[in-house]
Amino acid sequence: MLWRAVEPAGYQAVMQVSLDDTWSALRFKPATLPTGEALVDWHFSGNKTGLRVIYDKLVNAVNAFGQDVRIKPRQSYIVFGRRVHFALAAPSTPNRLDLGLRLPGVEPVGRLQPAGSFGSGSVTHRLALTSPEQVDQEVCDWLQAAYQAAG
Repeated sequence: MLWRAVEPAGYQAVMQVSLDDTWSALRFKPATLPTGEALVDWHFSGNKTGLRVIYDKLVNAVNAFGQDVRIKPRQSYIVFGRRVHFALAAPSTPNRLDLGLRLPGVEPVGRLQPAGSFGSGSVTHRLALTSPEQVDQEVCDWLQAAYQAAG
């Protein structure tokens, strides 16, 4: 069996899909994922290392909002929360970090776009960030508005 062959390499099968009457495919993921800061490092490894400076700038901004900010890395993205999550960051491509914001009732304008299918379902807006300079006062204001709304 194929899944037994990849287990020693640290992977586990998570889904089998039938493609037609003859072919099927297996989807694999690492058997164990890192946690905490190691999971953040995992998100920004390989060809996404250049995005870490954008993420670090976002972390500095949200940590200034209050002692109740919690940063929770997950497999698909990194959550910024307090009582509930108010933002999330995901290194979506090697050149772009997407910032999702929970801003109910706020109209999308300029860089602040509708979230669409991005995020966890409660994220209402998305910003595409490609450089640390784009984490400017406008982005920090949107982050703070999301933080306050999650209060």
